[in-house]
Amino acid sequence: MMISGIGKRAGIHAVKRAGHGLYFKKCRQKIGFTLIEVMLAVTILGIGVVGVLRSYTISVTVLGLIDSTITGVSWLKDKMAEIENELIVNGTLWEISEKGIFEKDKSVFKWEVKISEADIDEENLAEDVTQRLDEVWLSVQDKNPRVSREYILATYTRKPVPVEKE
Repeated sequence: MMISGIGKRAGIHAVKRAGHGLYFKKCRQKIGFTLIEVMLAVTILGIGVVGVLRSYTISVTVLGLIDSTITGVSWLKDKMAEIENELIVNGTLWEISEKGIFEKDKSVFKWEVKISEADIDEENLAEDVTQRLDEVWLSVQDKNPRVSREYILATYTRKPVPVEKE
């Protein structure tokens, strides 16, 4: 027979045996964690760490793609500014087709510029408008072996109107 309530916090219980009186028996206390509890905790932590590392690697990859996009678009804007400046200074653009490669921060980009007379459906436009337009086509292609991307900027510029002398 066990008498409860005596020294329960310390893991000691009072026990009375027939004919021997009252004596105290130390009960086995639960100290620490079992192996199953530890394995379960490690498994949950492992799943969480894998998720965090996966998110980190995706973020780094996307950051590289964004940097590549910014570089390509920035180059397109710079080249278009050069073409506009040439148009302002010289008053005209020549029909050209240029290609090249540029590198920035371990990235290799292939670029191409084409300037030609505009090929527009003349049904809806006046004839004199189509004769005064040049088509400017700029392209930058990221030569990344994993993801190849191309950025294109196409626009029209107006040829200067010749002034007739009287």
